[in-house]
Amino acid sequence: MLHAARALARAGQADPLVRAVLARPGAPALTTGALVAIATITDCHRDIGCCRPWGLPGLWHWTLADVQALPDPIPAAGRLGLWRLDPGQHALLHRHQAATLPTPAHH
Repeated sequence: MLHAARALARAGQADPLVRAVLARPGAPALTTGALVAIATITDCHRDIGCCRPWGLPGLWHWTLADVQALPDPIPAAGRLGLWRLDPGQHALLHRHQAATLPTPAHH
């Protein structure tokens, strides 16, 4: 699960790329404080300057694949590190996954 933080970090607000995206006409408002996507973690590495401008020195970074946005964000208070979904969030996620499965073909 990918979680959008409760608020955009100051460094993010000051970044020219972020400001340009947010200033685009018709740009949607950013979702905050919610689960917004599912993804597969394919790698993990310690930052050595490879992930600028977003990577923080010395921290671990994940490489993601198969990122799928949720059709509706699931409200969630974030936490640092890895954490488990509460039962209500887990049920909403399973409903989303069931709704996105392909329907079987009838022969």
